[in-house]
Amino acid sequence: MLRRASARLILGAVAAVSVVLTAAPGLADPSPSPSPSPGAGAIPASPFALPATSPGPVVDMSPLAVAQRQAAALQLKVEALRVRTEQAIEHYNGVQATYRQAAEQHRVAQLALNAALATAQSRDDAATSRIRALYMTGGAGGLAIAVVDGANVTDVLSRYHGAQSVVEDDIAQVLQATVAAQAAQSAELALADAAVRQNQLRLQAGVAAQSVKSQLAEAQHLLDSASVAVQALVAAQLKAERDAAVKLAALLRNEQVRNGGKAVAFGTMPDKLAPQIAAMLLDAEAQIGKPYQWGATGPNSFDCSGFTQHAYAAAGIALPRTSREQWYAGPHPDTADLLPGDLLFWASNTLDPATIHHEAIYLGGGYMIAAPHTGAFVSVQRIYATGYIGAARIVEPAPTPAALPPPAR
Repeated sequence: MLRRASARLILGAVAAVSVVLTAAPGLADPSPSPSPSPGAGAIPASPFALPATSPGPVVDMSPLAVAQRQAAALQLKVEALRVRTEQAIEHYNGVQATYRQAAEQHRVAQLALNAALATAQSRDDAATSRIRALYMTGGAGGLAIAVVDGANVTDVLSRYHGAQSVVEDDIAQVLQATVAAQAAQSAELALADAAVRQNQLRLQAGVAAQSVKSQLAEAQHLLDSASVAVQALVAAQLKAERDAAVKLAALLRNEQVRNGGKAVAFGTMPDKLAPQIAAMLLDAEAQIGKPYQWGATGPNSFDCSGFTQHAYAAAGIALPRTSREQWYAGPHPDTADLLPGDLLFWASNTLDPATIHHEAIYLGGGYMIAAPHTGAFVSVQRIYATGYIGAARIVEPAPTPAALPPPAR
């Protein structure tokens, strides 16, 4: 009964409030009030009012579209890591090249020390032998007696000159022994310096190698942590790139067969190539399909600068080890003047050659041949503009012979 009474009281109170609200002026009619006419009674707009916005483009949120956007973002991150990896590889290659030079200097210093020690010992033995012989003949006094004991003046002078020659020869032997000892000491110091430098470079090479491995591991982690859909899209893109490379390689092989096994340069007849460029391209094209391996210079795998170095070596031209050094190996032609055999370079800052991290060999017709990156193979590719800094010409083309003048009438 108490609960029912309370319910009645509550319902009664609600009804009373409803009556009051209905009777209140301005609240009885829920329809909106008419807008004030412009003029003195109008309410000014707030200076903080937001402008009206138009509807933006519709974003496709289907699973495929989302995966495609994620794959594109992933590719950008992987590409940025690839550039950093290539920079680390170039640093490693430079340190390794310097290390090999230091190792050779250490070897030469060891040979020089051995030779200096042998010379010093020989000179010392000769000087000791001369001193011992002089002592056995009575020393300097014996020489003096032998000189003045001559039968006549002519004999005395003759003996004097002979003694003088003996003394001068002894002095020379001692001086030579001293110089040889000093040379041995200098060689020993040079050997110690070479050993220290070699050890320093060995440590630097280890640090550089670890940096490369870290960058590669980070890129792999990005790929592994992507969703299955994104991984499938990335794999499809890589497959498309490889299929395109296979088709271009087949095209190049067919051209080689048609030309009797000569080097192929798109847009240029084989007989028009300079002999060194033809030899270089033939070697470069023979490496198609071999895997990329950072730090490798052939013959079974390559990195980008190791590949170009190997190809030019086949033509008898020695290039330095790194792409940054190879940039300075020749003049820099304009893009419109590129010729087959020119080296093409990419940098993270296209105004600074010190940031070069990749290179390739121009094949003509907008194509190049390169050892691209980890997981790829030496292949023919289209040239791409992103990061392109310029080219270097290693072999100048043969001058075009001047046209013969018309015969005189």
